[in-house]
Amino acid sequence: MTTTATDGRRMITVGEASRRLGESISYFYRRSLREVRFYKIGRATRIDAESVDELINRRLAANPLNERKPRRGRPRKVAPQAEAAV
Repeated sequence: MTTTATDGRRMITVGEASRRLGESISYFYRRSLREVRFYKIGRATRIDAESVDELINRRLAANPLNERKPRRGRPRKVAPQAEAAV
């Protein structure tokens, strides 16, 4: 749900912000909430939509999608390919 603050800023819910970032809601609360501007309105937490967009741009600038880090851990086993019957 998108709302508008009295000064014209777009405010979004935690669920919408986590969807924009591609994270779960619990991960958003643990890691990303401290990196965006948010406001408590009673029990509800509303996030400034512009600050979420800025966070996305910062993350993309730090690690572009085409230059991802290699996977951690053991490499996956490759299944042997079946030989073609002659």
